[in-house]
Order: sequence, then C-alpha cells, then structure tokens
Amino acid sequence: MSSDTEVVVVVGNGMVGHRFLERLRKYDKSKRYTLISIGEEPIQHYNRMLLTEYFEHLSIEKLKLALPEWYAENEITLLLASQALALDTDNKKILCQRLGDDVAKEDQQFQVAYDRLVIATGASALVPNLPGTDRTGVFVYRTIADLNSIIAYGEAQQQAEAAGGAKKYALVVGGGLLGLEAAKAIHDLNVSVRIINRGGRLMSRQLDDDGAKVLHNEIVNKFGIDVLYHKSTKEIRGSDEHGVEGVEFTDGESFDDVCMIVFATGIKPRDELAHSSGLELAKRGGIVIDDYLESNTPNVFAIGECVSHHNVTYGLVAPGYEMADILAKNLTCSSPEDRVAFPGGDVSTKLKLMGMEVGSFGDYFPEFIKEPFEALTYNNPLEKVYKKLFFSADGKKLLGGILVGDTSDFVRLSLMCKMKDTKPLVDPPNEILLGKRGGDAGNSV
Repeated sequence: MSSDTEVVVVVGNGMVGHRFLERLRKYDKSKRYTLISIGEEPIQHYNRMLLTEYFEHLSIEKLKLALPEWYAENEITLLLASQALALDTDNKKILCQRLGDDVAKEDQQFQVAYDRLVIATGASALVPNLPGTDRTGVFVYRTIADLNSIIAYGEAQQQAEAAGGAKKYALVVGGGLLGLEAAKAIHDLNVSVRIINRGGRLMSRQLDDDGAKVLHNEIVNKFGIDVLYHKSTKEIRGSDEHGVEGVEFTDGESFDDVCMIVFATGIKPRDELAHSSGLELAKRGGIVIDDYLESNTPNVFAIGECVSHHNVTYGLVAPGYEMADILAKNLTCSSPEDRVAFPGGDVSTKLKLMGMEVGSFGDYFPEFIKEPFEALTYNNPLEKVYKKLFFSADGKKLLGGILVGDTSDFVRLSLMCKMKDTKPLVDPPNEILLGKRGGDAGNSV
C-alpha cells in the first residue's frame, strides 16, 4: 500500500452503502482509496426491494447485490456481523464489536482506523411504544432475519389450523408500501391477514383518495384481505405461554383472534453512531449533512436514510443512490471546485403492489404545488385504472401525476416533468393523459 493511499470506511451494509462502494471503485481509476465495509448483518449487501420475493424462493443468493468474488476483485474488505459502537473523530477511529454467540469475549471489540468515513446505516423500523410490543409474535418487516421469523411463525399457525385449531389473523399495522408488501407476503403463507391503517387511505404519501380507492378494491376483492381505517393500536394482548393473542384499539374495539402482529408504521434514522461523537443531529433524528453530504465534522460523510438534508429524511432508495453517486464523484474529482452538490432527492415511485402497478412523480398533491395549475383525471373502474396529471395553468408544463393500474407511461411522463422548465409541452394535456387517437402515446421527448 502506497503512503498516499487513504482508507475509506463505510459503516452500513445496505443497498446505499453497496452503491457507494460500487461507484467509488468505478470512479477511483488510480485506486487512491482502500475500502472497508462494516455491517451488522452476517450476510453481504442484498436487495431489500426484493424482500417479498424471498418468501417465494427463500434464497439469500438471489437477493445479493454482488457475487462474493466481486469484493475480492475490487479489493473491498468486508467486516460482517460487526457493529460500529462509537466514533472517535479526533483520532479517526471506530470502536466496533463482533456479533454472535460464538465470539469469545476477548475478541468481541476491535478498532478500525479511517481517513474518510461514510455512514450509511440506513433506518430501523419504527415500533410504537405500546404495552405488549415485546410479546412473542410481534415483528417488523425490515431484514432477512425478520422475514425468517415471520415465515416460521406463519407456518406454525398454518399447521395449527390444519390440525383443527381456530382460525387466527395476522395484523399488519401500517398501510404504506412496506405494510402492503408484508400483507401480501403473509397472505402467501396461507395466513389470514388484516391491514390496520391509522389514516383514511392506503399509501397516503403516494396516492390521493381516488387512487387509493382503486388499490383498496383490488386488495379486498382479489386477495380477500380486510383493510381497517382510522384505527390506532392501544395495547397488544397475550400471554407468556401463547404470545400474541389479541389487540385493543383506542376506539374501544378489539380483536381476540390474532396470532401475530407486523409493524410497518414508518422508519427512524439509524443515527446512534453520531450521538456521542459530536456530529450534529436533526431534531427529528438523522445526521445533519450539507449539500456535499458532509457532516459538521470534516471527512465524516453520511448518505441514505440515516441523514437529514435540509430537515428532510428520505425513506426511498433512489435518493440514497443519488447521494452515493454524488459522494463517490466528489471524492474522486480533481479539485473542490469540481464537486457536485446534492440537489435534494427525487421521490418519484414506481412499483407493483398486490399485482397492481402504482406510480407517482413530481408534485402530485395540490397543497404542494406552488403555481397555478389544472388537473386532468382518467378513472375507469372497469379497467381498474386511475390517472391524474397536474399541468401548469397554461398547459405548457407537466407538474406531476399519480398512476394506478397502468404505469406504462411512467418513464415518459416523469421525464416530461423533469424537463418542464426547459422544454415546454407540445401536445395538449388531454392527449398526454389519454394518448392520441390511433394509438399514438402523444408528446415524445
């Protein structure tokens, strides 16, 4: 190793951490950096976006983001099953602990030195502070270990019912993206499911009332999953012998036919490493970073769900990927003047839930649109398709939109939206929404 080589340590073995390693190796042509990755899980980086598919094949290999030899080929040291406990920014060292029952006490703690540190610890599932959340049968939906526990518990319930036991339900608390994925996965285990939603619609951050109604009808009619709205959990009932047995809500209603509860009620940034190290934290959590993804301590950077950028924490992978790419470029640029600023994350979403395509892009809630606008809507219950596009008042700009049931135009429409200030629309808004007669999709970009 040459004397001018710098050590970059990445704490966190999630998708964003992996993307940073990949991009830094791509841009670091001179191999200026030695790379070390520290992660708490015992397996290498994997695709959390495909967790639901894990229920089908139970293969960790199919989720991994790279082959094991990729790390060796790119000279990346992987420290798995290792937790970063404390950060000494004065001496540029990280105190770590090896995890696992088979680790001898004298071998548990060790230190890792760095020249530059990238914190990519992501977020953890938010579990409300309620009586009974520590009971057996209460889960979150976040990691492979979580899924293995849910699968084992669901299979036990299925076997109990097959042997003549009473029918019981799994409750998924939360009607957002992760909640719906968890509900579908548990349904596929042949366990009856109820979705408990505190708000009045599903995917409230991506869909309006009408779009969410289309999704609701698909979930109820196709999968037979009950969805309950305006429900807040008060207490989880059960016993030491049987674990979870029921739940009580704040409105006084209760269920006594519950076998498990999965919380999917949001995330909280994994910012523990910053607590005792002098790194600035946002009031709502998250390591505060500037536009160049650096904390208030020089050479300590943070990316992904663990950060707060202008008081915003992004719970989607796309902004984290953008941060990873920008930071890798900035660490390999020839001078500070060549650095790229992070402009804020794109929160556009395109996915498939319960077999139904869902997408949203740009500004799609009227209260957040900062200029006069007009909205055009296509709603066809027979096709199970809902589209709502927001245009500037003069019809020259596409400001945002919601797509349910058909996202085939997502890329084209989102690109129009991104180019709204540089390339005015040519086709009328109604043709952009519905397509031209004769099958032309309208306005090419």
